[in-house]
Amino acid sequence: MRGAGEGRLLPWPRLVGWPEHPNPYSKFFADFSASSFATYNYDALVEFALFRAGRWSPHEGFGVDVAVDVGFTAEPYQLRPSQCQVLHLHGTYLVYSYQHTFSAPDRHGVQWMQRFDEARFAFDPHSLGTLFYPCERSVAGLAYRHELPVRVVAPIPSKAEGLKEEFVRKVTSKAKALLEASPHVVSIGYAFAANDQDSHAGLLEAINSKHKSRVLVVSPEASTIVARLRPRYSRIEWTSQDRGFAEWVEGGYPGLETAV
Repeated sequence: MRGAGEGRLLPWPRLVGWPEHPNPYSKFFADFSASSFATYNYDALVEFALFRAGRWSPHEGFGVDVAVDVGFTAEPYQLRPSQCQVLHLHGTYLVYSYQHTFSAPDRHGVQWMQRFDEARFAFDPHSLGTLFYPCERSVAGLAYRHELPVRVVAPIPSKAEGLKEEFVRKVTSKAKALLEASPHVVSIGYAFAANDQDSHAGLLEAINSKHKSRVLVVSPEASTIVARLRPRYSRIEWTSQDRGFAEWVEGGYPGLETAV
């Protein structure tokens, strides 16, 4: 995100909506500044917007502990505590896992492997460009595993096999805990397709387990989605808004009494 001197800004700020470029994204993130987000997308739109606003940091903002390297800067820089979390339920390009590392070469030039009992996670901002300055790529030496091949989602009936990855399992557990504690959940643009039941059924069951919970579905097909889900998850108080994201935001978030 930087060049010589004070740095060179890329076109992204216009997309995420800095104050001089108001749009539905900037308004949404400003109005829900303390809310956490669960997403099935691999892109970094949400965390980039919140990072630039000073409300999110990668070291614990993904819902798990993530190693982050901060590059050299002219001014001291510290990662701030996150005010919210961004939970990637199918994984993210920005985090990779590793279960071993290698020692420095001994006097014979041999590097010895050290295994960990549990997987560890590291932040790799360069996988999507230099959007998270001053964070740098945290590479665990020879243990680095490029995740791109396993991030391609084929149109198959079930993604269950991919959901067994350590990062996804831990983030999903965190998401269930957040949903169980949330009085109001909003689903934006997600179809809850039958082929994706392995992904969303556990989350809906976590919400449905509460005595009373509210879920607002925002989608052009929201009414149809709610009619399909209501019989199975009958303890949830369902509401729907048959609108696209921009229309819902510009309309003042119909379906929500207050912005929380």
